[in-house]
Amino acid sequence: MVDVMVLPRSCVNTSMLAQFIDVAVCFIRRLEKIHPTGKMFIRSDGEGKNGTIGLMEPLDEEISGIMEVAGRVTAKATIMCISYIQFKEDNHRFDLGLYNEAVKITHEFPQFFPLGVEQYD
Repeated sequence: MVDVMVLPRSCVNTSMLAQFIDVAVCFIRRLEKIHPTGKMFIRSDGEGKNGTIGLMEPLDEEISGIMEVAGRVTAKATIMCISYIQFKEDNHRFDLGLYNEAVKITHEFPQFFPLGVEQYD
């Protein structure tokens, strides 16, 4: 069996999660709140939709702002996080709206973005 976490991951937005069940994805969003247990957090996508990210272990650091999460989409259309990176917005704000448009384009025209969208049967 191939570990899909080492393969290229499709960048998705919240409305696409149900199409990627059990697939490794990349998800960039703004952190909204952390569950008191530290094993889950809620993120917004800039279009009024929220996504839930689950963690194997409770957070051991403070996180905030824009984050990229790599993980596998669960049957409930949440993401089980394998890794995350916080974006630094000291000098430049990350435009989630523009990013969402780019993600939509990569899925609308996969022939031009072959690593951005994996085809699954």
